[in-house]
Amino acid sequence: MCPLSLRSPAIVPEEPPTSDNLAFAAGRRKLIVHFFRLATLSKYQVAMSVALYDESDDAMEGQARWAKVFERAEQSQKLSALWTAVASMDNSLAGEPNPFTPGT
Repeated sequence: MCPLSLRSPAIVPEEPPTSDNLAFAAGRRKLIVHFFRLATLSKYQVAMSVALYDESDDAMEGQARWAKVFERAEQSQKLSALWTAVASMDNSLAGEPNPFTPGT
């Protein structure tokens, strides 16, 4: 039998954040806030217009439903489209550049 090593596992340092990563994270936070502030009907309209709503979402309640829609947007790389749809419903985003569009 091999004796167990008492050494700590190697700690891999995190890479320093880049301006792109920071901008993406800030845009993501802003989109979450504005999406969740929409009225329920508006959230449905946004999710449907970007093809992010699934019939299985009807089984979920409250914020879990909308968190799943947001997760689906991230997984399917539709954050840019989600931003555009949310901005069309939320005047406070009018004129703000879409942080998920390349080159902005």
